[in-house]
Amino acid sequence: MASSLRIVKGLNVKKLMTLAALGALLASALPAGAAAVTKTGTVTVKWNTSVTASLALATNYDAAGAQQLTAPAILANANPGAGSCTAAGTGSEVAATVNFGPVSPDFTNPTGCLYKNAVNALVQTNSPNWTLSEALSAAVTGATLCAFANGNGGSFPATISGAAGPTQTARAASPVGAACAAGAATLPSAAPPGLQVASSTTAYPAGANVGEDLELILSPTSPSGAQSYTVTYTLVAN
Repeated sequence: MASSLRIVKGLNVKKLMTLAALGALLASALPAGAAAVTKTGTVTVKWNTSVTASLALATNYDAAGAQQLTAPAILANANPGAGSCTAAGTGSEVAATVNFGPVSPDFTNPTGCLYKNAVNALVQTNSPNWTLSEALSAAVTGATLCAFANGNGGSFPATISGAAGPTQTARAASPVGAACAAGAATLPSAAPPGLQVASSTTAYPAGANVGEDLELILSPTSPSGAQSYTVTYTLVAN
């Protein structure tokens, strides 16, 4: 098949040359590269974290601060009358109970019975400002209940700081006297919260332990029969 070649002549060539020159002129007029423009803005993200708190109580507690149902250890002080305490209480224990078992008062002198490792209060809170208080449900004729701190300086009121792990008692005797000894908290018969025994300016989401021994002091006027207190522990976290 024969092929043909078309030759453009005259005005058509001039038009093409004019268009090419105009394109080159326009291309040279464009900027080489525009500078980037950056704008920023901000927003505020806000919230209010609620206070969370938990209080768990264990009686006759072990080295880990946990409840024991075995026989407690009770120390006696007759001051120096003929009163007596039962060294093992009732021989076992019930959860959330501190049972001194049989106690025999003296006709003249007070009788003191110290229940070792009586209560461990496990406080958990995200608040760096909290208190723990105790109160008795009502007064019992001829009876006084004393709380002795285990760890935390060995006395109440205690300031809780540091690791605050469970601490068992180091006491080997029931204190002498008709009233709570120095450093002990004489628990009041009052509406909760009652008497503040511990406070802290540290948050303890993993837990802080407040352990105590309880001493029951019976006067010569203590009547016979089954007697009891209800002790209310109140945690206030702000």
